[in-house]
Amino acid sequence: GDGRVVLAAARRGARAIGVDIDSALVEKSRKAAFDVGLDGLASFEATDFRDADVGSATVVFAYLSRQGMDQIRRRIVQNLKKGTRLISLTYDLPGWTPTRHGLFQDERGVRYAVYIWEIS
Repeated sequence: GDGRVVLAAARRGARAIGVDIDSALVEKSRKAAFDVGLDGLASFEATDFRDADVGSATVVFAYLSRQGMDQIRRRIVQNLKKGTRLISLTYDLPGWTPTRHGLFQDERGVRYAVYIWEIS
C-alpha cells in the first residue's frame, strides 16, 4: 500500500515493516519514510505477502481482500508465535472470531472496519 500504517507505527517508535507486491508503491513508501526521517524504523519490502518472513513479528497488519485473508490462514497458523496480534483493515478472517473489532476513521474521514486477532 502507500505505507501510512507502517509510518504511523514508526512514528510511535515501532520497528515497522511494510510488504507489498507492487514495487512502485514500495519505492514511494521508502521515499516517504526517508522524507520524514523514519527510514531507520520503517522499511518496505517488494514481495507477495504470502512469501514474506513475518515469523518474528509481534504484530502483523494485513490489508488483503477476504480471499487474500483466507489464503494466508495456514501460513499464519504455521508461522506466527503465540501472542502475536494480527490486524486487518476492512476484511475479516473467515472462520476466526476476532479478539477485538471496531471502526477506524482515517484523516480523510473514511471509516473502515478493523479486526484484531491474537494468535493462541
